[in-house]
Amino acid sequence: MWVPPALRRLRISPRSPATTPHHPPRCRENESNSAATEGRPMTEVQIIADFRDALRAADLATDEAIIADGKSHRYHVDDDRPGSKNGVYCLHLDGTPAGWFGTHKGGWLTQTWCAKSENELTAADREAHRKHVQAAQAARDKEAKRRRDDAARKARALWAKAKPAPAEHPYLTRKGVAAHDLRLATWKKWTLDEAGQWHERSSPGALLVPMFNPAGELRGLQAILAEEIDDRDKDFLSGAEKSGCSFQIGEPSPNAPLLVAEGFATGATLHETSGYPVAVAFDCGNLAPVALALRAKNRGAAIIICADNDRATEGNPGLTKANEAALAAGAAVAVPVFDDDEAGSDFNDLAALRGAEPVRTALARATEEARRMIPPPAPEPAADAAKPASVTDSQNGAAGPELRPRFTMDEGGLWLNEIDREGTPRRPRFIVDSFTVLSLVRDHAAAGWGLLLEIPDPDRRQHRVIIPHGSLKAEGTEALSVLLDRGFVPRSSMDKYLTEFLREARPDKRARITDRCGWHSGSFVLPDRSIGDDDEPVIFSSDAPGACPFKTKGSLEQWKAKVSALCVGNSRLLFAVSCAFAAPLLLPAGAEGGGFHYRGSSSDGKTTLLRLAASVAGPPEYMGRWRATSNGLEAFALQHSDCPSQLDELAQIDAKEAGDCAYLLSNGQAKARANRNGGARERGTWRMLFQSAGEIGLAEHMAEANRKTKAGQEVRLCEIPADAGANLGCFEELHEHGNGSDFAKALDYATRRHYGTAWIAYLEKLVEHFDELPGDLAEVSRRFEARCLSEAAEGQARRVAGRFALVAAGGEFATQWGITGWQPGTALAAATTCFQAWLANRGGAGNAEERSSLRQVREFLRRYGESAFADWDRPAVDTDTRAAVRSDRVGYRRALPGDDGLEYFVFVEVWRSRVCSGLDAGNVGRLLVERGYVERGTEKNRPHLVRVTIPGEGRARCVHILPSIWDDDDA
Repeated sequence: MWVPPALRRLRISPRSPATTPHHPPRCRENESNSAATEGRPMTEVQIIADFRDALRAADLATDEAIIADGKSHRYHVDDDRPGSKNGVYCLHLDGTPAGWFGTHKGGWLTQTWCAKSENELTAADREAHRKHVQAAQAARDKEAKRRRDDAARKARALWAKAKPAPAEHPYLTRKGVAAHDLRLATWKKWTLDEAGQWHERSSPGALLVPMFNPAGELRGLQAILAEEIDDRDKDFLSGAEKSGCSFQIGEPSPNAPLLVAEGFATGATLHETSGYPVAVAFDCGNLAPVALALRAKNRGAAIIICADNDRATEGNPGLTKANEAALAAGAAVAVPVFDDDEAGSDFNDLAALRGAEPVRTALARATEEARRMIPPPAPEPAADAAKPASVTDSQNGAAGPELRPRFTMDEGGLWLNEIDREGTPRRPRFIVDSFTVLSLVRDHAAAGWGLLLEIPDPDRRQHRVIIPHGSLKAEGTEALSVLLDRGFVPRSSMDKYLTEFLREARPDKRARITDRCGWHSGSFVLPDRSIGDDDEPVIFSSDAPGACPFKTKGSLEQWKAKVSALCVGNSRLLFAVSCAFAAPLLLPAGAEGGGFHYRGSSSDGKTTLLRLAASVAGPPEYMGRWRATSNGLEAFALQHSDCPSQLDELAQIDAKEAGDCAYLLSNGQAKARANRNGGARERGTWRMLFQSAGEIGLAEHMAEANRKTKAGQEVRLCEIPADAGANLGCFEELHEHGNGSDFAKALDYATRRHYGTAWIAYLEKLVEHFDELPGDLAEVSRRFEARCLSEAAEGQARRVAGRFALVAAGGEFATQWGITGWQPGTALAAATTCFQAWLANRGGAGNAEERSSLRQVREFLRRYGESAFADWDRPAVDTDTRAAVRSDRVGYRRALPGDDGLEYFVFVEVWRSRVCSGLDAGNVGRLLVERGYVERGTEKNRPHLVRVTIPGEGRARCVHILPSIWDDDDA
């Protein structure tokens, strides 16, 4: 491959950054462009031409004249921004001509150049070149120090003249932070225009941020400009020292972590929300130097690098540099997390979007990790550390070298300690990043033993993961798969040692694991946390896929103002939110599970009801769908036990399974299954108070598969009309919105931006008042029934009333504890309204089975009264050829005199197999006798059967249905 001559003489070496002086261009006329002939000394023109070729080969070409005076020169690189001078070079002609060049852009990388190729250099040439390079470097270092010192003097002068920054400065107002001792001045800067002319530009009202080195000396200034210069709103004092310099906001305290952030506004936000001291590093490249300086002065302090989340920039430099700084200084990383539709990158943006609480939450999580990252105290040298080992001591069996444990864990990671054949310790081998074995875990039956680990991922986020002991058998492939899936990757070929370490781990602490959310003794367990005190921690662990559905966004005050307040005046909205708060009350109330189904036409707001209820505990995605198998619904129930639960679109579940699934969710127990040994596997259990929505009801949906609903199914899933009766669908009060559609959009917008905070606040109060709940709930239920039911109400209506009372209690408790912002009694009124709507839709407070039986008998008579019943007065042997032949007769009908209606005589077998299909024929008969709809017979156990003489056929046993069957047809 052909290589240009300039590159043959090129040697590349990375160097540490060095600031070089800038000299105005001085042109040297080129005397000739001809190359020297082979074997003859190179002319200055040829040397400069070759040097220029080297610049071009390195993509650092320039049209400016090359000055070979042994000094460093800044220059404009072709294709760079006009007026920029990112290139730097130095060329000398003494002895063997040589030099170096590089660029400030994208970090420092310098390349050395020599007029002779490597194999042309003599030993004397190399030594002379080495000395020249050293001298040039020393000169550059001296010049850089002079420039830094000059900049420091200028910084002190500017700082002394500047005035304190006002709190109402536009930048501070826009960012929502205080001034924190910044100063105000007019900032001046020399800029180069496209024509190559220098101009001094001024930006009055610039904020000055001082830059102090670790010794506390003012070494530079950052200016936050009120008016941009060269499209930039920030600038640094030219030539000023930056590496390791910072500006501290707040004073350190013994127990508070030290925070490091990039920009002033971010640092100010962090300090104002947490009270912790913050070191402003000015950019991501300076995070590591500042963090290392803090660690050197504060060895025992917890340090948190507060990253900028530069999601929109390739490589996310803010997070990448933060992780590098944390690794170097033994620190944790806190990262602001945003939704995809949110603009923002730092903690100031996060606070502006969602308030201070998410910032505090991120810092709280990082603080735990930061305390674990604190390096151990530096060991003090032993008094006899320098004393050589005594041969006599060794021979006498005195204390020899201390045996090291096989594994060592420190802040640097997990290490394998080995010895060679002679017993000499080898250098420890790295296995994996540092992690924590928190506790041994097992389930409530003292089975399923394993380890609870806290491991970091590549983004320095901590994850808690359970590794079952069973997954460590053989080579531990199953356990390693779990760890790798979470970004915890051991060093190549060290997998077996990690498995060995985990198999031998025996932490002192214990914890219980469960696959069910909700109440466990005195604590409430969620997938990502437990609330309340218990004898030992209970941790959620499930094989079911999916991330934790319980999430928060915004503050509780924002949820109250933007979501909860819009429910007022809308009975269905108030009821849906109250139902979410009622879910964890099943246990203290001793109540059975069940659900509420909002039925209505399309676009009447049913899904909006469920989204509102979901916002109590999470985002809109928290809401589930009926479109699932029974196994999927079991997993959903376990993850939502004692928690708000919503299932949309009832029609999406198979009509054959709809009734069974309603039973499944309400009864709180999974299907019986066999284990691998053929025995019965332990069933999963849960408690659910769920909400459902659809355009059809359960009975109608099951009818599509020729299934009939049982009264128990209808009681477990109470159907509430979604239409509130105000010609606005499920709405009644639009809160100044023009129509229902606009109001629904406003609710949807609010629930996507404010959610989850009410749930955590509510659970904390429930845990605090848990012992008082049973008595309070019993009183609420008693009062609700007295308010809504008469003494004649049947047991089924009372069971359902108890569930509605639980919803009222949930809303009222949340209101009493300052979570909803509603007036006392609001939730109770909404529950009463919805209960009355259910009662009216059901047809009263009577027994559902009785009404269902009566409807079925009446429906049979309506459908077959003319076609399947023979005329009593026209015998079957009638010779009238016009009479219809009824081979499938079910009985006889007879008209009573005086137009008093018809009575029916139903054959016994037909009564049992067709009229009462799916029902208990005896119970239906007794019911109709008691109601006076069927003639009472003489048989004790079957009072609905009578013996009659049928014209032309003789005596037969029948069910004699009287005309009164049609009385009170709505019953």
